[in-house]
Amino acid sequence: MIKSTQIRAGRELLVWSAADLARAAAVSKPTVDRAERTGASEDTVMRLRLALEKAGVVFGDGGGDGTGVRLSTEKHP
Repeated sequence: MIKSTQIRAGRELLVWSAADLARAAAVSKPTVDRAERTGASEDTVMRLRLALEKAGVVFGDGGGDGTGVRLSTEKHP
């Protein structure tokens, strides 16, 4: 499962507000805030991850430790 810091980093790479991510993941803004601060349920983290990945964020490429976050080189909507 991705970490709260990766959720925040992915959102920031996209220059999205917490409200933008909340809309994309179909969750509330307080849920995004909580997930970035202290974590969230597995279901919520998966929703956030899928929304970020759909927008072009790639997780787990941090030099072997699995904590990296980067933007895909492919075009996304």
